[in-house]
Amino acid sequence: MDQNDEPPERWIDDSQPTAPLTRTAASKILGVSVATVRRWEGTKLHPTVDQFGRHVFERAEVTELAQTKARTVAKRRTDGKLAAKVFTMFEDGEELPAIVIALEIEPRIVRELYEEWYVDLDTRLKQQRRQARAREQAREAATIRREVRDWERLVREDATRDVENRAPRFATDAARPVARTSPVHRSAGKKGR
Repeated sequence: MDQNDEPPERWIDDSQPTAPLTRTAASKILGVSVATVRRWEGTKLHPTVDQFGRHVFERAEVTELAQTKARTVAKRRTDGKLAAKVFTMFEDGEELPAIVIALEIEPRIVRELYEEWYVDLDTRLKQQRRQARAREQAREAATIRREVRDWERLVREDATRDVENRAPRFATDAARPVARTSPVHRSAGKKGR
């Protein structure tokens, strides 16, 4: 078989600046999976099909997308650092003008971050209230269980004392001779006299 008859990817020279890129090569440059490259086809990437039926990409298009992706990631990191600084200043009680001056950012950004911080703070406060309520309910339940145990113990002690107090009386009654008061016994006793 001739090199021109088969389409293995190794025949595409990815090192050439003008050579088209395979899905695998594009995924490596973009730092994503081949499946992601497939999903981006027709939206972010526009492949062409070569003579062997392979989807190949223009190197310039893939490089541009990789740079855009890198800028987006860098911006997210920067936004995250800015948000962390602003949140710290909110925690320290700083006001809007002081934050704008110190960080040299637009008041609109500080207001948006304040909304996020406040919602998070409100959520934290609600969570703390729920936890405090749960702890109070647990304390009340423990108190009730303790009172029930104490009451049951007292009832058992009273029942035991009652049985102990009655036991000697029953023993004395059982040891006493039965009095003969039946009419037969009375009459027998009189005849003999």
